[in-house]
Parts: sequence; C-alpha cells; structure tokens
Amino acid sequence: TTNGVGSWSTQTAPVTPYATASAPQGLSVTPGDTTATLTWSAPASDGSSPITGYFIEQSTDGGTTWTTVVADTESTATTYAVTGLTNGTAVAFRVSAINAAGAGAAASIGAVTPRTVPGPPATLAATPGDTQVVLTWTAPANDGGAPVTGYSVEQSTDGGTTWTTVVTDTGSTATTYTVTGLANGDAVSFRVAAINEAGSGATAEASASPRRPADAV
Repeated sequence: TTNGVGSWSTQTAPVTPYATASAPQGLSVTPGDTTATLTWSAPASDGSSPITGYFIEQSTDGGTTWTTVVADTESTATTYAVTGLTNGTAVAFRVSAINAAGAGAAASIGAVTPRTVPGPPATLAATPGDTQVVLTWTAPANDGGAPVTGYSVEQSTDGGTTWTTVVTDTGSTATTYTVTGLANGDAVSFRVAAINEAGSGATAEASASPRRPADAV
C-alpha cells in the first residue's frame, strides 16, 4: 500500500508573530541627592506583544561601558528612581522596553550629575564698622556635588528669633559681603548659606555691633 496525506485537523492554532519593542519615547532625568529619577513614555511600537517591564542601565564613563540598574522592572510604569549614586559624579542612562521577544531598542540620555545643597560656609566672621558690618567666610568644605554659584545673607536684631533677608543670592562666589544701613550700638546676628543648583544649604552664623570711632576731644 502507499502512504499518503491524511485528513486535515479540524482544530486551528492561531499564532501572532511578534518582535521586540521600539525604544521608549521622551526619556528625561531629574537629578537629586544621590538619586536620579527617570521618566519616559511607552514605545510607539510594542512589537505586537504587550510590554511587561523595562530594562535600565547606567554608565559613569560617558557610555563606554554600561552596568545593569534593573534587569526588568516587571511593571509598565514609566518612571524609575535610581538610588545609591554619588553626588558630583556624572551618570548616563538608557532604558529598553521588554516584551515576550525580550528587551528592545534603548532610549538613552546624556549624563546628569546627582547633587544636594552645599554644606555651611566655614569660619564666618563679622567685623563691625560705622553703621555696617563686613562679613567674611570661606567656601563650604562640601559643595553638595554642584558648584557654588552664590550666597544668601540674612540678619536678626532679636538674637536670632526672627530673620530678615539682606540678599537672596549674591550671584557671586566672592566670600565677603558688607551689610550697610545698620544702627550703631545695636547687636546684629548674621547667617550665610551657600547656593548651588539644588538650592540654599546650611547656614553659618556670627554676630557684631556696628560702631564708629569716638568723637575727638
């Protein structure tokens, strides 16, 4: 006898072809204190397979080498906070969507630098003069991971219970400032804080009483 083709099965098994997803869209990053928060939008194409999570990598050498932050977020959420970073060290990131075919094309973003506010200025001194006080200090030992761009100065005439702003931001890295328009003989407290892109940091304080030389006899 001769073998031949048998009857066709009455059962069908539909199959949906799929591929990896395209790159996530609109990747952005917001630096913080030893952190960076990544946000993005879902890829324009999911490769015909639902996205189930995202693959995230980081690089501290300008993209020459990459290390895995998380192999699979196992979530369709389009934001992720990367922690444990070093303030002052630039980091680049890339993100890929994951579906049944694996990780797709990556979206990348240039390096950002985690940072926090600066430490307090050091050795603040207040030198009194005629209706004025000259404040001098040295830059903070810790700039928080971002360059200091200026200083804020405040004063108090009630021993530090209330404070008024002398200057919100000197806009200069100079470490001296002359406060004028003071009343001779009245004790005044001062506090100075360094400013970087993260904001105003901890303050240093000093006090002085403005005065002028005595009149000639």
